[in-house]
Amino acid sequence: MRRLCADPLCAIIGRRNFYRLALFLVREARRDVPNSFATNGEQFAQEILLGTTFESSPLVVFDVGANVGDWTMSLLSSAQPKSRTLRIHAFEPCAGTFETLTKRLAQADGTSVIAVNKGCSSASGMATMTNYGPNCEINTICEPIGDNPAQSSKQEIQLTTVDDYCLANHIAHIDFLKIDAEGHDCEIIAGAMAMLRANAIAMVQFEYNWRWIGARHFLRDAFNLLKPLNYSIGKLTQNGVEFYPEWKWQMETFWEGNYIACLPEIARSFTHVDPDWLFR
Repeated sequence: MRRLCADPLCAIIGRRNFYRLALFLVREARRDVPNSFATNGEQFAQEILLGTTFESSPLVVFDVGANVGDWTMSLLSSAQPKSRTLRIHAFEPCAGTFETLTKRLAQADGTSVIAVNKGCSSASGMATMTNYGPNCEINTICEPIGDNPAQSSKQEIQLTTVDDYCLANHIAHIDFLKIDAEGHDCEIIAGAMAMLRANAIAMVQFEYNWRWIGARHFLRDAFNLLKPLNYSIGKLTQNGVEFYPEWKWQMETFWEGNYIACLPEIARSFTHVDPDWLFR
């Protein structure tokens, strides 16, 4: 096959273009889509949340790594015509970004969103963030991977955990925990273990990408934390969720994507995409 197809094609279009073509085909086969909110499945996950029959009112949502509030504002906008009441806790540790976030959230109903100038992690305390500037989406407390450190500065930030925050604010249930923490996602999940063990979090969304390398974490770590607690785990795609019965090493691509972990009754609400490429 290599002599018949690969070698001639590589010779005709060049190795660089051949690599790009091969990478495109692999990503399409794996349903790895560009990380755009409108097409990467995140909007679909919000619709599932708003369409659920959760008895809690208002729906309690944590936006961890809120940045300037795009995700939160989208959820608020979608909830209005559905007459769903929300209580969103938006966490953003970067001082400059938090200022932008609070100004933007002032446009929303003041009772709907609580802005929290803290990051979340596996333990409360202080941490040093690599800061590429206010409103930048790649500020991180992990080792920077693939970004130019010369263009950054260091900033001390305050950390809490999901469990500590819930305890301090008398929150017994979270309908949706959304995490976008530039590689620190697994630590945030680890800081929510008391709530997760009690199945007091219905859905978790986290972002997996190459910045997990700087955090020294694998997708396997998220499976090890969540699978024993009766959570179904899958990748958000533009066609639905590709739920996985178990972790396999072929998943560790560090290619950017958003994953959902939810209780089985919630998983049934999603359109299921067959992971046949991996399990058959």
